Amino acid sequence: MADRNAQAGVTVLVVLAIVALLGGLVLGPGQIAWCVFLSGEKGETYECQPDREVVVPLTPEQNPVRFLATLEYREPRMHFGRAVTAYDAVLRLGDEQLWASRFRVSHEDDDERTGITIGSSYVSTPVQLFSVEEPGDYTFVAKSTSDKDIEVHSIRLRIRQNVSEVHTASAVAGFVMLALAIVLVVVAVRSSRQQAASKS
Repeated sequence: MADRNAQAGVTVLVVLAIVALLGGLVLGPGQIAWCVFLSGEKGETYECQPDREVVVPLTPEQNPVRFLATLEYREPRMHFGRAVTAYDAVLRLGDEQLWASRFRVSHEDDDERTGITIGSSYVSTPVQLFSVEEPGDYTFVAKSTSDKDIEVHSIRLRIRQNVSEVHTASAVAGFVMLALAIVLVVVAVRSSRQQAASKS
């Protein structure tokens, strides 16, 4: 009887861990990925060159607007440690700077990698979320920085409009649920091992 109760307790812990895991993934990483990369409508895409200005027409009807950057790059070879290439993004309307942000591509050295990487790799990264106060031709520029360890072939600036914003409280709750799922799994495994040890 005691064994059945103990086994039932482990089953309950596993079920709760699965529920917490699924809920945490949806509210935490899932919500963030959706809001940042998929929500809203696809706007214009602009080819950018470092330190060269790009004109981006914007209107308040597009709010909220999110700037994303897709970088095409070549993975570094024979580079020890972490390689980074970063850019300082600036948006202006006329002579007024509205915001500044930084985006980057990074690569961790992996001693287990073998062979030669052929072709390019791609990464998309969020740049800035903001609201347009007045219609106009805005100026965007990606300024080069001293971090230039990775060879970047191209930068595509992508605009998403009428996007959803991340709900901070629910995102935090999601990550708490993920942590709870890990704790429940650990407790279930320990309980299962204790049952097995008591039977032997």
